[in-house]
Amino acid sequence: MVDGFEVPAGSGKLRWRHDGKWIEADCPGADPETAVFLKRADCVGVLFALDGEPERARLFAAADGTTLVTVEPPTGFAISHLTNHPNAEAALVCGSLGDKVDGSYDWHFAINLKDGSTKRMVRSH
Repeated sequence: MVDGFEVPAGSGKLRWRHDGKWIEADCPGADPETAVFLKRADCVGVLFALDGEPERARLFAAADGTTLVTVEPPTGFAISHLTNHPNAEAALVCGSLGDKVDGSYDWHFAINLKDGSTKRMVRSH
């Protein structure tokens, strides 16, 4: 069980409880409102932004806070949020920065937990 996401002021760290024990991971610019437990991957994900850069996602092992991957927004898209999806261990919802793509602005992207790459899957509603 994972809960209790927080970012102590000025710490540059994301904290959460895993099975009652506090876990902490380095993530300057983390937004605790975006933190989510990604059940299939047994990891915690959060969006973060530094110095006016586009928002990115970082995934951590839920049990010990080890950084798994940092995910850049897919080309032509902005990250909206992380989500659980039945067809991916971990997923993002991203919005097009321009015109509709194949009839939609918003898409689910699967996250590759080995290298942080993404693959567009299905429309997001």
